[in-house]
Amino acid sequence: MAASERETPSGRVQGVDQDGVWIGRGIPFADGPTGAKRFRRVGLAKPWTRVFDASRVGSILPQNPSLFERMQQAHRRVVDEAALTADVWAPAGATDAPVMVWFHGGGFTNGSPSMPWYDGANLARHFGIVVVGVSYRLGALGGSMLGHLNDDELYSGNVAMYDRVLALQWVQSHIESYGGNPSKVTVVGESAGAMGIGALLAVEEVHGLFRFAILQSGSASQVRSPYDARAVTASLLARLGLPEEASAIAALRSIPVPALLKAQRNMIRSADVGPLAFRPVVDGELLNREPLHALALMGPLPFGVVVGTNADELKPMVLGDVQASGLTDRLVTERVTNEIGDAERAQEIVRAYREIDNTRSTIDMWADITSDHMFHRPAEALREVLANNHTGVWSYLFDWRSTALGGSLGAFHALEVPFLFGNHTAVGVDRLAGNTPDVPKLSAVMSSIWAQMVIDGRPPDWWGQWTPVNKETAMLSVDVGLKGDPFANRRDTWSLLKKL
Repeated sequence: MAASERETPSGRVQGVDQDGVWIGRGIPFADGPTGAKRFRRVGLAKPWTRVFDASRVGSILPQNPSLFERMQQAHRRVVDEAALTADVWAPAGATDAPVMVWFHGGGFTNGSPSMPWYDGANLARHFGIVVVGVSYRLGALGGSMLGHLNDDELYSGNVAMYDRVLALQWVQSHIESYGGNPSKVTVVGESAGAMGIGALLAVEEVHGLFRFAILQSGSASQVRSPYDARAVTASLLARLGLPEEASAIAALRSIPVPALLKAQRNMIRSADVGPLAFRPVVDGELLNREPLHALALMGPLPFGVVVGTNADELKPMVLGDVQASGLTDRLVTERVTNEIGDAERAQEIVRAYREIDNTRSTIDMWADITSDHMFHRPAEALREVLANNHTGVWSYLFDWRSTALGGSLGAFHALEVPFLFGNHTAVGVDRLAGNTPDVPKLSAVMSSIWAQMVIDGRPPDWWGQWTPVNKETAMLSVDVGLKGDPFANRRDTWSLLKKL
């Protein structure tokens, strides 16, 4: 490795040249949201006068530990509340290169662009694209709605979303310094990363910041109402012993990060809030209405969109449920009843899924119900809205099944990520994917398809557009192909899930 500097609009940045790729890590794109700026929207990073050292892995934003980070040995990173930063991988000597901007997942509470699975070096080296991984505020620090306490719109519950917008603006003004073309930007996100992109599709002000979007296991339905956002804030304040009034804001600014994270963890573990508690909020500012409704009222978007999912999204979560081994159809019905408050419809849902294939285990059936509810059906809803307003939309289903743990995990949530980055040898991949000859083959297939979409600003020619009639879907595995309506046998049950 050799040190190498880049001149940028913010100042000089020192990265490293490594095997034909310039790498810069932890580069600030936004003003650090600390002190009086905590919980508030911030602006772009101020220029610096000295050379910024981006030659080593940077800090991560505050978050509670997660198993996903531990599997990648990425849980011992330095934590810094000011770390709104980007990691950049650029081909040596690149000019006018297509750009992939990566928004990581993590349920809006975890993750960072510096995790090993997200390393962009292989994509940059083999396909000549610039890869940019960006951070955004997480958990309570990124999704606490406080403006109703003091009528200050800068305390929006969407500060994490504004961070994403800032990152895209930074790419527009800085990416040429790293060899990229700002008019050839593709935004790519997985899980919470994709859900954030899905919400931004409905924000016309950001439409000029990219030319193509790829949403992996995330859509546009995962948003909160202002009422729900205020309820989350109330729960957090209660756990911190603070009143639900303007005076709490000053106290929140001074609370140590570990105490804030502890309150957040306890709140999420309790029944106080639902899953994805800090997802985007329809705040009347950034998001004036639910994204699906806003998109339905728009004309065609000025870019195409890929919306895809993994076949067995929540299978590991269901298997990890300590009570799952004793699941029966009756207990699944009770779980659904607890979610929707309607025992009769819960029975109808379980009966419908059982009739699809009565040879499947109850655990597999429960995994199908939860995966359809959280991922497959919302993805279909977004595809329908986009197709109906004449936006080019494509669908995929990642259906390569992991061989790890006896093949019990299936094609689970986030399994595709290391393969699309070409990082099948990264730490932790073998534990979750298995170690068969298919693994490097899958990595070559997935990374080639994703890179080509970034280069062309659209899927390859063999991949036909999805329509509400053909429901044509790319089946992604070692061998790829098209299939019409891969969920045909479960589609009739989806209407029953609408209020689940």
